[in-house]
Amino acid sequence: MLAGPVAAAVLAGATAVPVALAVYGASVTGSVDRTLHAEGQLIVGTDVVFSLESRVPVPPGLADRASLVSAYGNARVGGSTVEVLGVDPATFGRAAFWDPALPGPSLDDLLGRLARGEPIAALAGLNRADGTSTVDIGGRGVPLTVVAVPQLPGKKSGNPLLLVRQDVLDGLGLVTRPQLWVRGDPDEIRPQVSGLPVRTYAEASTVTAAGVYSPITYTFGFLAAVSLLCGAIIVVGLLLYLTAKARARRSAYVLLRRMSVTPADHWRALCFEVGGLLLAGFVTGLVLAAVAVGLTARAYDVNPATLPGTLLSPPWGLVAGLAAAAAVTTALAAGAAQRAVSRACPAEVLRDSR
Repeated sequence: MLAGPVAAAVLAGATAVPVALAVYGASVTGSVDRTLHAEGQLIVGTDVVFSLESRVPVPPGLADRASLVSAYGNARVGGSTVEVLGVDPATFGRAAFWDPALPGPSLDDLLGRLARGEPIAALAGLNRADGTSTVDIGGRGVPLTVVAVPQLPGKKSGNPLLLVRQDVLDGLGLVTRPQLWVRGDPDEIRPQVSGLPVRTYAEASTVTAAGVYSPITYTFGFLAAVSLLCGAIIVVGLLLYLTAKARARRSAYVLLRRMSVTPADHWRALCFEVGGLLLAGFVTGLVLAAVAVGLTARAYDVNPATLPGTLLSPPWGLVAGLAAAAAVTTALAAGAAQRAVSRACPAEVLRDSR
């Protein structure tokens, strides 16, 4: 009597194992990759930053993803030395990197306030200066209210960064360092700036290139392979489960046919039976993966001294793929079981019934 429920429970529990392994492994690799990418992009500011000898127009081929920026290093806020970036609010947002999961106000919000002409300056790395109403830039007091934020594009570790409108620096007549910030593939961007007076350039991809990520990828790629093997074993177990109940199902099907139950109705019932087991295992696996990710998420940041910290990347595509695989497996298994009972001879089945 207990064989059926026990087999069903084992099958549902076993289904949870590959789902949990696959989702957890993909969550780890995706989150580590997203976190490293965000750290590198925030340190540099964007994909590529070119330091120029002089201020020049943006190349036409890069106009929709580039912005000219002015850097200045002799400013003081609240008694601390800070670096200043003068930006054009109209173009800086499409060139600078920003991740929606980063803490604090979004970059678009800050640039919107700058574009509206609000006398503010965004400051990252020096929270104690929040609310300061005068900024010393090049020895001159500038009436700007400081808004402290957790992070800004281009902020280096340990160096506070102040973001102001470009016209603020231009109005002071200071000698600044012009930069060209560009989003996109560096290999595709470099030829387009070949005619510009480039002094140096920095790429975000080189910041986190030192090999801590590859071992993590290999480790959890192995987990994905194990989950695939477990999935194949689950399919075999599902077929054995259906085979074990085949004799009772044939007898029931013959009787149900005499009560006007159609083959389609019986197939749907099989889908509910098999699908319920797989659904229970699928949900259990997702819960286990979510708990594991929640308990270990802090460890996904391989460079905890650098903002923004761990940025989780749920593998929604993988979850959808696993759900689709479970649905297809349910339909095929139910179809195979339906075909087996449909070919049974009613007279032989009833004669063989005990």
